[in-house]
Amino acid sequence: MKHSIRIALVVISLVSFAAGLIEADVPIPFSLKRGIPEIEVIINDSIKATFVIDTGADHVYIDKTFAEKHGLLSGRTQAMRPTRGSKGVTESKLIKVESLKFGENAFRDISVVAIDLVSQIKDTSMGYPDGILGSNFLRTFPFILDYVHYQIRFQALRKAALSATIPIELRRHFIIVKVTINDSVKTKMILDTGSSYTILTPNVARSLGLAGNQSHNSLVNVTLDKKYTIKEVVFLIRDISEFGADSEIGGIIGTTFLQESVLFINWDSKELWFDH
Repeated sequence: MKHSIRIALVVISLVSFAAGLIEADVPIPFSLKRGIPEIEVIINDSIKATFVIDTGADHVYIDKTFAEKHGLLSGRTQAMRPTRGSKGVTESKLIKVESLKFGENAFRDISVVAIDLVSQIKDTSMGYPDGILGSNFLRTFPFILDYVHYQIRFQALRKAALSATIPIELRRHFIIVKVTINDSVKTKMILDTGSSYTILTPNVARSLGLAGNQSHNSLVNVTLDKKYTIKEVVFLIRDISEFGADSEIGGIIGTTFLQESVLFINWDSKELWFDH
């Protein structure tokens, strides 16, 4: 995977939205062309956009330039505290969209934070999405991210259908998992579908005997909670404090780990269910 994208967003205030009906078991295709799962959405019944499925973001975001182009900032807006991301602080405004639709699923009166997405993305060489569906939207219904067949399904799922159950800790909007790397180094990592690469902090890299540079040609074996292992995971070495991660967090689980998996996230029971 040559391209790396990471959208790291921390908003001070969280706002609510009105959810619509989820059509059970209707697969929605997603693309990994930028290394992260992106789906096509329709805003206000007519505006086509591409949004990231991003468990590492806290809210629903839209690019301010895209919003301006399509007249979404012409109504009432509410200034919010600046949003801090991977490239610093950017102005943010809270807006309402009448509807947001993907597949057969429609949502009404959605609160969306408009920001300058370009200023928050490390690598825009392959373009950037129009918006982000973050965790406070995603956690309101069960969904499956099927990286094998490039589709997302919003539905309930029997635990017995999957091969590994991983307990998680919810810390603010982050999903935290216990990880063992190369059968030796134990740490905690953030599961982040908005990160194209799995990332290790310099401290964890040193514990593995690796140089603390920004990238590495070596591969690592990553095991979640001693139950689910992906071998030869491509990774980067990077300081993740800019993402708002606590000092005990040793990295981020991204697409280079998830791309072989079928993932079910259950926020209510605080579990991940995995299958190949």
